[in-house]
Amino acid sequence: KLAGNVAKGAIQLSFGLVPGLQTLTEAVKAAQGELGKGSEAGGLIEAFRRDVVEHHQAQLRSIEQFQEEFRALVQKHILQKGQRLVVFVDDLDRCLPEKAIEVLEAIKLFLDVPGCIFLLGLDQTVIARGIKVKYRAFAVEDGKGGKEGIPIDGAAYLEKIIQLPFLLPKIEPAQLKSFVIGQAKALDPRCAEVFATGLETNPRKVKRAINIFLFISKLASRRKIAIQPVRMAKVVVIYHSHPELYERLRQNPARLRDLDAYLRRQQPSEAERGPKIEAEAGRATKQSEPPPPDADLLTVDLQKVLKLFHDDPAACFHDIAYDELQSYFTLTRGTIAETPAEAAVAAAVAAPATALNFPVPALVRVPAGAFTMGTSKANIEELVKTTEWAKEWKEKKFFDAEQPDHRVELDEYQIGKYSVTNAEYRAFVKETNRKPPSHWSGGQFPDDLAPHPVVNVSWDDAGAYCEWLTKKLREAHLLRENEAVRLPTEAEWEKAARGIMDTRFYPWGNEWDPAKCNSAEGRVGSTTPVGKFSPAGDSPYGVADMAGNVWEWCGDWFGKDYYRESPVKNPTGPASGPSRVLRGGSFDLDLDLLRCARRGGYDPARRGDYFGFRVVLVAGVSAPKVS
Repeated sequence: KLAGNVAKGAIQLSFGLVPGLQTLTEAVKAAQGELGKGSEAGGLIEAFRRDVVEHHQAQLRSIEQFQEEFRALVQKHILQKGQRLVVFVDDLDRCLPEKAIEVLEAIKLFLDVPGCIFLLGLDQTVIARGIKVKYRAFAVEDGKGGKEGIPIDGAAYLEKIIQLPFLLPKIEPAQLKSFVIGQAKALDPRCAEVFATGLETNPRKVKRAINIFLFISKLASRRKIAIQPVRMAKVVVIYHSHPELYERLRQNPARLRDLDAYLRRQQPSEAERGPKIEAEAGRATKQSEPPPPDADLLTVDLQKVLKLFHDDPAACFHDIAYDELQSYFTLTRGTIAETPAEAAVAAAVAAPATALNFPVPALVRVPAGAFTMGTSKANIEELVKTTEWAKEWKEKKFFDAEQPDHRVELDEYQIGKYSVTNAEYRAFVKETNRKPPSHWSGGQFPDDLAPHPVVNVSWDDAGAYCEWLTKKLREAHLLRENEAVRLPTEAEWEKAARGIMDTRFYPWGNEWDPAKCNSAEGRVGSTTPVGKFSPAGDSPYGVADMAGNVWEWCGDWFGKDYYRESPVKNPTGPASGPSRVLRGGSFDLDLDLLRCARRGGYDPARRGDYFGFRVVLVAGVSAPKVS
């Protein structure tokens, strides 16, 4: 307003020294009033400047007066009594950089009086970075390649202010268990050992983890959710110290069960030394089984944590029911909204250069060898005697597509332990801009369905995902040139589902059990998380969900009479056809359609909320290309 009454460019006002908005407002109002009376603008500006200078001088006098009065107060009320005034400024490194430096400078300039001690709790590296932020405007070239540098060194700056640096020591590992028990005396001593083994020996971080544990335990009690404290302690350690692994497990809790089982296989107990599947299956040794995809995140300390109390089933995860397993992550997810910043930073620093930024499906090795594929006449007669539906099937010749039973020899391969999940499919959609499945409302990823099998995918979608995953794994040097990820042939699928026993009707055996799969009899009416019915419903090779939940695309064209001409060695189906093979049945079907030998075919371009897929990893075997 004032400048508008002055000749353009004749004079400029600088408000750089104006001490506060209130003073500025009052000065401008006064100037406007004088202008209204016809006063000379130049005189007003000089008066305004004098007012600013006088106010600034008053500030300086006030500071000097404060110093004198503070010194006198300390002398009278502290020193004369033989005492010292100790001021503890904690978490200074959590201020904004500029504000933290202002506090330090105020202490040094105004509060540095005899008898007064300032104890500063701060991270020196953070404050040193704050120096760069505050004085970045003073950057000058250092003469070496034209690079700019701050002339004020952060470490030297702190040395001038801090007269006695003291680095807070970490807790000695041998003392950590006692420290944990001291923080929560009612804690199960075994939980204290879990924390002592898996947490960084930093008092603040240890206390934070214990507080999280105690809060979750109380929350579980209020909600009447049964949890085992040692298991909960292990999950809290994973959350607190291994955030990347925690996020993977949150999206598919069944993977924690796989990790625990994997560690048990490295050091099996006496009770586990017997064979898991039929001896004649020729299964590869335990040592040769592929590790789960999350094993790359198993640090030495975390392995020690998960192996603690392995003789107590209530302290481990390898044989835990899925619903109980999921409850641990439901509780932590609902309680802790964000990953701890310090843990996330630590994980980023510690991550290897080849760390994957996409999830990889867990794989199970199926050894090379022969098995009997299809349904024999003896199988049919057995079913006719024991079930009502089989009589109708026999009369209407529904079994014909499964006949004749025949010998098939397959090379070794690795098959997905689970169907590909929404969480695993998301990385593919994001990178390739492929159309999201229709159940992703508005194209948005459904976080609550992360561990469920992805559905509403066509055969082409599934094949494209396999080609993408092959490319990504080769770029990460995790696949050899002669190895590839693809859809399973239906022979590979059936062997993985039933093993070598030609009389095995369902993955778990001959007797139908609705508690071991997601079928119409269970009345769920939709997909369930992968591994929910594991390990009880697993196949002889440990492959999950091969009966019910979702139909799974195979690589073959469907041929109703193909079994009559199928080659013995590595069959891949007819050369062409109108339909691609689907296996396994889905959540809305009954026991007759969920048998291992049951075959179906469908238009490869179709999508449905019961169509999913799993992958295989093979070496030197050709597969149908995506159309």
